[in-house]
Amino acid sequence: MSIYTLTGLSKEQWIRDDPNTPANHKTFDLGNGKKRHIISSRPLQYWTEVGKGEHPDKEEWDDIDTTLRLEAVEGKKYSSHFIADKNNFSAGYRTDGSSYKFAGFRLNEANQYETTLHAVYLDGVEIPIPETFIITQAEQNVLEHAISESVKIWNVVHPRYVRDAIKTTQYVQDFRIVYKVHLSGFTILNSHTDVDGVNEYQPNTNGDFVLQSDASAGEKIVTIPKPIMWTDDVDSLNRFCSEINHRLYEQDGVLYYEKAPNSLGRDWLLANKPTLYIDGTAYYGDPSNDAVLQGTGTWDAVRNATSGTVITNNSAGLFGTSYSKSIYTIYRQCHEFDTSGIADDATITAASLYLKCAVATYASTVLNVFQGSQATPPTDEDYDSFGSTSFGKSSGDWAKDTYKSIALNSSGISAINKTGTTKLFFRDDYDLNDEPPSGTSYITIYMADQSGTGSDPYLDVTTGAGGTLSIPVAMHHYNLLRSA
Repeated sequence: MSIYTLTGLSKEQWIRDDPNTPANHKTFDLGNGKKRHIISSRPLQYWTEVGKGEHPDKEEWDDIDTTLRLEAVEGKKYSSHFIADKNNFSAGYRTDGSSYKFAGFRLNEANQYETTLHAVYLDGVEIPIPETFIITQAEQNVLEHAISESVKIWNVVHPRYVRDAIKTTQYVQDFRIVYKVHLSGFTILNSHTDVDGVNEYQPNTNGDFVLQSDASAGEKIVTIPKPIMWTDDVDSLNRFCSEINHRLYEQDGVLYYEKAPNSLGRDWLLANKPTLYIDGTAYYGDPSNDAVLQGTGTWDAVRNATSGTVITNNSAGLFGTSYSKSIYTIYRQCHEFDTSGIADDATITAASLYLKCAVATYASTVLNVFQGSQATPPTDEDYDSFGSTSFGKSSGDWAKDTYKSIALNSSGISAINKTGTTKLFFRDDYDLNDEPPSGTSYITIYMADQSGTGSDPYLDVTTGAGGTLSIPVAMHHYNLLRSA
């Protein structure tokens, strides 16, 4: 029985299809005696940094550890150097047992395996998979659409539509990447246990998962090795490259493979502070369409009223509740943001509401965000023009002349109107939870009528397909995948 495995590739190398193919060769001087050579033979490209300017010759190409090739234990290399650090890879064997390698899952071929990117999580938050991962023509050789499988974090530039760009910085301390695995004619040789409906395969003593093709293909074996991480720091690489775990499990009839760092790997990420920069777009409130809606009376009467007093054209407005001399007052707010500048086909990946406190009378006031259905402009009858689904709430104390951000949940993101205005309505915790206050429990928030936009309410909306992410570690190179 021949044993095959998928071999890895160092991060400095990006393999083109054939070293003998005529290529466009460009050299860039990086300083310090280093040059970068770009050798392109479409659709693949190879680059490396070396201290000399010669074009790599055939022998140098043979020395490169070409990833994603099947290699027998006796050292025989198959000639098709398809892709390195690229998407869209599957491997298989013809029914007569001969070797066969291609990109893209092909119908009516025996003994194939392929992975599909299913989900990416950074610090526990799911990152939308970029549209460019999606390949619809499964039967064609899709090398020209191939992209890197490694999850990386670099500058993520989203379309900017109106107003000011807001840049936020996030340090990534954890990740989890999940794939669906598609098998045809392969059997998983690892032992497994069934716990609560999840069939969990156990890695072998080497930490690998092993697939065996059926007898028609000569019972060949493919090994899924334990993933690794890399970094420019050689010492860190030697110490932490293996601090990433992988799982292979079946749930609800679907086979999944996932990888995530262990505690040492997470500590390493924290120490190296891989950074994600996100450019968002600020959508400011309309000065003529934001208002304070005030109600006064007994608690039940004021809380359940269908109309109140609308207060507009103020640079700052009260928000919260108060009780004095047997009279309760509730201050609700409604705001309207023109978000029509967002492209109809754009994907909103995140959104946060920013409100600036003018006076923190009761700093621990909790602001809850809901869908608004108020008129344009608001009227007295809009006192109860709010939805029942929470879009998010404030946390922590308010501080004078300081913005507080409230991340909108999935319901809030879905409510953003890409073809018109987005209306939001605010209620405090006492009002929402039907708990009468015992005193003054409000703050003052700057409104859109405030001069300029430096203190205005605004929505920070991040759009795009999720972007390409890059961290200073590449999470294993053995399997490159097609997303569908």
